[in-house]
Amino acid sequence: MAGHFILSTRKGDYRALAFQGSQVYACHAQLDGLLRTHLGEVHARLLAEPLMDPQGTAVDWYAALPVRPIASLSPEMREAARSRLRGLLADVEGLAATLQADADPYKSLCGTMLHLATSFPAPECVYVSETPEGLQPVLVCWGMTPPGANGQSLYGAAVPLAGGASADPDRIVREGDAKARPLPPTPPVSSVPPTVMVVGEPWWKKLLMLLLGLLLALLLFWGLHFLFPWIAFPLPSGCIKAPATPAATVPEPAVKPDPAPSDADLAALRAELETLRQAARKRAEACEPPAPPAPPVVEPPKEEPPAEPPKDLGDLLGDLTAIPKEEPKPEPKPEPKPVPKKEQPAPPKEEPPAPKKETPKKGDPMKLPDKDDKSMDFLDGCWNCRTGLTDTRGNPIKVRFCFGQNGKGQISIIDRRGATYTGRADAQMQNGRLHIDTGDATSRTSRGSFNGLRIDCTPGAGNAAMCYGRNKGDNSPWKARFFRD
Repeated sequence: MAGHFILSTRKGDYRALAFQGSQVYACHAQLDGLLRTHLGEVHARLLAEPLMDPQGTAVDWYAALPVRPIASLSPEMREAARSRLRGLLADVEGLAATLQADADPYKSLCGTMLHLATSFPAPECVYVSETPEGLQPVLVCWGMTPPGANGQSLYGAAVPLAGGASADPDRIVREGDAKARPLPPTPPVSSVPPTVMVVGEPWWKKLLMLLLGLLLALLLFWGLHFLFPWIAFPLPSGCIKAPATPAATVPEPAVKPDPAPSDADLAALRAELETLRQAARKRAEACEPPAPPAPPVVEPPKEEPPAEPPKDLGDLLGDLTAIPKEEPKPEPKPEPKPVPKKEQPAPPKEEPPAPKKETPKKGDPMKLPDKDDKSMDFLDGCWNCRTGLTDTRGNPIKVRFCFGQNGKGQISIIDRRGATYTGRADAQMQNGRLHIDTGDATSRTSRGSFNGLRIDCTPGAGNAAMCYGRNKGDNSPWKARFFRD
């Protein structure tokens, strides 16, 4: 939880207290949680957080709030901070004594570590943070002693904050020979079991143990490899032998071995092929356009001979002076007897021509029929299905369907190398929805197979098919769109 940086101390400036091989300041997380649980946030903030630098040569100390050295405070605030520090450390010591007296070994260990954490080598290790609740003391280099100390705790009832201490906090960084301040006589607070300080092991021993651990891990891995050869273990690039052939084999997208086709499979394929041939023949017959009706015969209008124009006005009006003679009326001819006409049959009524069936075009999207129409004629033919699916290597694949009028067909999957995998495909209409179920797709020329698919299509705007699919292997969902091939 690093917050505000305080200072850095070199590894040799002070000697870290340890118990049972564990350095006290390295257990900050456990001690912080212990103080928060039993005493509260104020007591937990008393111990600054130590962080080792990547090189392992220095320790960086952090506080949750901004701090400043206690020597920079006014005399009144300095005395108040010291009194506050004594009270907090007394509470911590009381908790440590209680845990040390517990019969549980773990609680006793926590009490001992908490008791050692109250030790600090010099008054310069005390910093103060101002909070709304009051002054908050913060300790750096806690759980440590000067290099020449005999391992005794530097904290009693009185904290080593005697006058005359240096007000320069950087003294801890610049000077490696910090001296412990003499402690004033203090009355005993509680009976604390004696603690033992164990000096940390040399660095070369830790390095040797690390190398031995790595060697044991390597031997364990190689032993598992010989016992379980099917388990793949990563090897360095220098240990991998070059392949015998110059061209590397492209990994197959197969998820299952390709079984040899049986006689029953061959018979099923022949029957399926014959079904497709019959469907193609019916489709070709249905696609012949009907003969267009003969155009109606239109009789041309009879041309009447043009009347000769009068030569002059006299010819047009005639001789007005001449009295025309009455011509004799012709005798009426006897009317012929009517001959009964034979009844001619009524001409047959011309039925309106059946509407032309729209010829499907390549690239047309799939449209579902009405809810009441359960015919599968709309599905007849081949379709390209855009799914966005990939093989196990992440390479895109092409999906293609071919159906007959009965909804039976096949699925074809083409990988990036052009290999084709085929399998059965069954389609049916239920309540205006299209359901497609496929089996595993296999190839006669390539290894492996693709798992079956389930696709459900519902009518959208203009009865356009809105399709969603799932893999039978892992039940993962995806979207699909059908376009006529």
